[in-house]
Amino acid sequence: MCSVITEVWELKTKKPGYFRSRLARLRGADFEMAFSNDIYRAGVINTFGSAFALACGALKEVMMLHGAEVPEDSSPRALLKLGYRLGFVDDPEVWLEMLKHPVCEDILLDDDRADTLLLLIRDSFIRALSALERTLEEKLEECGGEGEVTAVEYGKGAPRHRSGCAQ
Repeated sequence: MCSVITEVWELKTKKPGYFRSRLARLRGADFEMAFSNDIYRAGVINTFGSAFALACGALKEVMMLHGAEVPEDSSPRALLKLGYRLGFVDDPEVWLEMLKHPVCEDILLDDDRADTLLLLIRDSFIRALSALERTLEEKLEECGGEGEVTAVEYGKGAPRHRSGCAQ
């Protein structure tokens, strides 16, 4: 990824960078240990919860870079629906399943629900989050194009890049 893309990815918001970092931690989780250690299990589940929230924030920012009209107070469900419609999100069933499993203290206190969530994280959620990460990188490359990226004007509509993508 070229430096212009990296600057857009990191400069526009810290959420995409935090999303990548949190997802990397989740990918490195030892699920065998998570099934046998309550503290580790809670850490994996909480890491998933923050990765999901950061994924929604990163999705929102990159869609806005592409000129999408995204209401400031959009719910995760609304962001995911828009992301699917615009080709940013695939496999909507998995994302809807993620929405059905909010990370809360109740899940951590219920071993059966926590183990079910761990299986979903391991077997499908990490894959979907990783696909989103790749898609966001591709979409940012589209906006990087050739030429320079101008300064971001926060809160004032996104200026356009020469490639036609909003910034």
